[in-house]
Amino acid sequence: MEDNKIKKYGDELYDAWLTRGSVPSILEREPDISIEDLFKIQWHFVLLRLQAGEKVIGNTNGAKVKRALMSSMPKLAKPV
Repeated sequence: MEDNKIKKYGDELYDAWLTRGSVPSILEREPDISIEDLFKIQWHFVLLRLQAGEKVIGNTNGAKVKRALMSSMPKLAKPV
C-alpha cells in the first residue's frame, strides 16, 4: 500500500478518535490489505497521538499479536 493511503487512513482514525466518531471499515475499502499495512496505519495513528503530547505507559502486546496472527495463517507451498 502506498504511504499516502497509510497516512490517509491513520489520519481518519485519529480524527475519529478526537471527535469520538467512527470510520468505515478499512478492510471493506481495501479487501487486499496486508497485516503489515494495518500495523503501519495503526503506527501512524499512535504517532499522531504522541505528537499531540500523549505518553506511552507500559508496554503493548502488538508484536505478540502479530506473531500469533502470522503463525495461524496457512502455509502454502505455492502462491494461490
